Amino acid sequence: MSFLARIGLLVTAALVLAACSGPVENSTVARQEITPSTRAANATSTEPDPEPADPTPTASPTMPAPTAISTPTPTNTPTATEEPTPTAPEPTATQEPTPTDEAPETEPETDLVEDFAAQVDALLTDREGHYSVVVIGPGGAPEYRLNDGDQLQAASLYKLLIMVEVYQQAAEGLVSLDDPVYLYSGYFSEAGYDDPIPPDYIGDSLPVDSLLRSMLMFSSNVASYALLDLVGNTNINATVAGLGMTASEIRWMPRRTASADGDGESRELAALAQQETPSPSADEAFNVTSAADMALLFDLLLRGEVVSPEASAEMLDILSGQVINDRLPALLPGDAVVAHKTGNIDNVVHDAGVIYTPGGPAVVVVLTADALEWQAIEFMQELALLVYQTAGG
Repeated sequence: MSFLARIGLLVTAALVLAACSGPVENSTVARQEITPSTRAANATSTEPDPEPADPTPTASPTMPAPTAISTPTPTNTPTATEEPTPTAPEPTATQEPTPTDEAPETEPETDLVEDFAAQVDALLTDREGHYSVVVIGPGGAPEYRLNDGDQLQAASLYKLLIMVEVYQQAAEGLVSLDDPVYLYSGYFSEAGYDDPIPPDYIGDSLPVDSLLRSMLMFSSNVASYALLDLVGNTNINATVAGLGMTASEIRWMPRRTASADGDGESRELAALAQQETPSPSADEAFNVTSAADMALLFDLLLRGEVVSPEASAEMLDILSGQVINDRLPALLPGDAVVAHKTGNIDNVVHDAGVIYTPGGPAVVVVLTADALEWQAIEFMQELALLVYQTAGG
């Protein structure tokens, strides 16, 4: 072969090699931009945040196929889940409630009393002065007692003792509720501006029953003087002591003073005793009692054991007409019935009675000494509401 022929063959071979190498590089770039598997891999790697750590994005589109293939396997899994459900959990659940249901039957009252006591203690927090408290719920629960044996100035609660003796003497035939009682001027020595029996009645007569209602519902001092003079403090003290009221006593008698009858005839009557300004000290007070005594009295009234069932019912009926209702009844529903008696003098604020709750009658007594009046009244209101809700539940 000639020299020129050899050169021609070499040129031809070089051209063929150049033509083949160019298209190979261009087609490789084009595949990287267009290949769908690459796009799918990029898309799946950007959706879930935890998955970018996986080294093979191309595995994401290829894994769904095996998952779909393994889908029939769960059909065997329900069989496994159905077997333990009826055998293990259900029999255990049915056997456990039985002892749990029995436990509340033995402990509810204890828990109720403890919870109630804690709530009452919380109501007393940061209140100044001395508090004597008794609560006896329906059937005796809940029950709460604080300083209940302390003897305190009774204030107008002494009028409850007079009430008991009036009914006692009525039962014995010594007096009649229809008997007229002459109103001496001495009975008006402590008649306030709001007393329902004004001084215009001096020299007049009112029946025992009318005086009872004025004394208990309106806390009339005139009526209490007249009835105390009628039945006598010695008799009262003996009767209430017979009921078991060991801390209650009336230590004075009203003073009768000159008066005139309808004909203008003047009558001077001997003074039985001089009533002076009462002292808040129990040792010096003219009228004393305790929260325990007041609670006992109202509990006996509920039982019908004061004088007679009929007399007990009448006394509670009169007390349910109490017009001074700023304490125990204040926060209760409008149709709630409370048979109670209040008491007030300087540094003394009381209320005692029966709250008729939906669950039955509850005895509530609060006596205070040297307390802030607004705090004492607020406590009585909140305690009564707590008793109503607890006993009614």
